Amino acid sequence: MSVALITLAVFDLDRMADFYRQALGTNPRRTASAAEFRTDGLRLILFRPGVDAAAYAKAGDGRWRLCVTTAALEPTLADLQTRGAHLEGEIRQEPHGRECLLRDPEGNPLILWETVAP
Repeated sequence: MSVALITLAVFDLDRMADFYRQALGTNPRRTASAAEFRTDGLRLILFRPGVDAAAYAKAGDGRWRLCVTTAALEPTLADLQTRGAHLEGEIRQEPHGRECLLRDPEGNPLILWETVAP
């Protein structure tokens, strides 16, 4: 088994597709109800929930986190903040590199991770 994709329910598909397009530096493949990004062998699919939208809104963020890597944490964080992301807490130094938790414009949790050079 391997992880092939991540799906993320969003309510403003145009806004969120633009946010992730700019953050990931790639254009999505679009349909009326979804935007699919392909990056480094992983697919991220943003979708507008249908009849279960209320259930998605109440679900909270559980234990999942989308982790995005960067070579320069502070400039990437600043760029994401200008696009509507919100930092939660502070930048932390971990054994695997520096990271911070932030929320995308709809409040979905993201980890921005600057890896340690080998």
